[in-house]
Amino acid sequence: MKTTIDELFFYGRPFPASLIDQNRSFSEQNMMMENDEEFANFLKENNLENNRASLVVFNPDSFMYWYGAVSDHELTKSHGMLKMNLPKSEVAVKERNGDLANLSTPLNSSIPSFLKDVTAEGIKEYEKLGDSPLPYVLQKVDLDTKKLTQVLYLKVSE
Repeated sequence: MKTTIDELFFYGRPFPASLIDQNRSFSEQNMMMENDEEFANFLKENNLENNRASLVVFNPDSFMYWYGAVSDHELTKSHGMLKMNLPKSEVAVKERNGDLANLSTPLNSSIPSFLKDVTAEGIKEYEKLGDSPLPYVLQKVDLDTKKLTQVLYLKVSE
């Protein structure tokens, strides 16, 4: 489904593509973050304990994987987490049931599957996501509702 979303603030840590495991996932990095005291304090102090997200930022030759949480407003207590501003944009969104395990599924299946659903709805996207001016695929999990939301950024919205 195509929609417009407001600016979001992604807080977490980036991991280079070279750290992808043999299953084509970042489950080790996700687990490392989940066991990180600084990350736990960040989540608690910002009331984000039930919010997790991954962000894949593509470039023409590779990508960077981020793990953390998303906020709709800028936070003052970042506890060493890096921030990525995601602009108000037109996006393709898919929601389904999901949990933390969804963020550790192999990227070479979860992203192509999502993009196939996007194009099946007639939404045009870049053949190579790294060529897009907004090369982002965001996955958010709400641990309260057990909902996984996948977001493909299409174009900046005014």
